[in-house]
Amino acid sequence: MADPVRADVSGVEDLLRVLGRYAQRAGRTAASVSVIYDSPYGIFVHERLDVHHPTGQAKFLEQPARQKTREMAAATALAWRAGRTWPEAIRAAAEVLLEASQELVPVDTGALRASGKVVEGGP
Repeated sequence: MADPVRADVSGVEDLLRVLGRYAQRAGRTAASVSVIYDSPYGIFVHERLDVHHPTGQAKFLEQPARQKTREMAAATALAWRAGRTWPEAIRAAAEVLLEASQELVPVDTGALRASGKVVEGGP
């Protein structure tokens, strides 16, 4: 099986800068949560910029990881303020990224989009 397309939410530098004060209060510097697409052809679809997709686009995970840092930070802060644990709060950010990326996933059969999920652990 091919390696999954993966975005380690805890590795998004801008997000961690924004969330640093919440992490310090939680007594943790990071939580390890990733958004992955584990379809066997996911990495091919994600990386090939030369392939035209009638719906969706390449870099369907990378683009929202860069563009949605404020929304991910807000989701994390809201979850933290609501009393969720730090890993649960970081998972809230990952859910924002998953939803945003699923809107950009090229769709032929729907299998690639359906393979997206939030998982514990980083790369």
